[in-house]
Amino acid sequence: MQAEEAPADRLAEAARYADGRAGKAGVAVVDTTTGKVLGNDDSAAALRTASIIKVVIGMRLFALAEQQHRALTPAEQSDLQAMIRASDNDAADRLWNALGGPAVIAWIRQVTGVRSTQPPQPPAQPTDWGFTTTTARDMAVILTALAHARGVSAAHRDALLAEMRQVVPDQRWGVGDAVHQANPAVKNGWYPDIDEQVWRVHCTGVVDDGPHPNRWVIVVTTRYPSDLGMDYGQETCSNIAARALPPTV
Repeated sequence: MQAEEAPADRLAEAARYADGRAGKAGVAVVDTTTGKVLGNDDSAAALRTASIIKVVIGMRLFALAEQQHRALTPAEQSDLQAMIRASDNDAADRLWNALGGPAVIAWIRQVTGVRSTQPPQPPAQPTDWGFTTTTARDMAVILTALAHARGVSAAHRDALLAEMRQVVPDQRWGVGDAVHQANPAVKNGWYPDIDEQVWRVHCTGVVDDGPHPNRWVIVVTTRYPSDLGMDYGQETCSNIAARALPPTV
């Protein structure tokens, strides 16, 4: 019984820390061996995704290739690598538009059943993928689907997670700072909204735990006054992830 309560205890500690931060800080954690989703109140707050949506673009790219019974083209593979490892926005633009833009979000909603994840509102531009909205809880459900190879094959799951494990060092804050025993698959997002004068800084990760590959999924989303700067959000993400994940990872 104690082992079952431990994730909830860790989540409660992370939630207390989140409550003390400016703006909104949502956290959602999933033990993929049970599928149970734990989250604080702000895990249900819908926020613009920034670059964490690039994981969904990657999932849809692999799913389409499967449907067409083909491998990724060299251009697709190059764009996927640049989009995930270095968060290249031009690569994301090309893939998002080739995949039908908002159709990417319609697909992930169908595959995972998430309902708070919505495409950019019209009149959306071809570069507006980062204005997709989601919640920490929804994004945790999506990453759990990836961990279980739902919507993509196991081989393509492994390929996408491998790209996420090769994110460049200066973009591995958050979950990367909180994990010491494993090499987590991560994708972060950050963007200063001029229209609302806020920073959005988010971190996501799929984390091995000893003999259990892809055991933990964690998502932290933040939205706070822009004058606090990006570093404030990075600090929030790293400290929440450190409290929510077990010390064994």
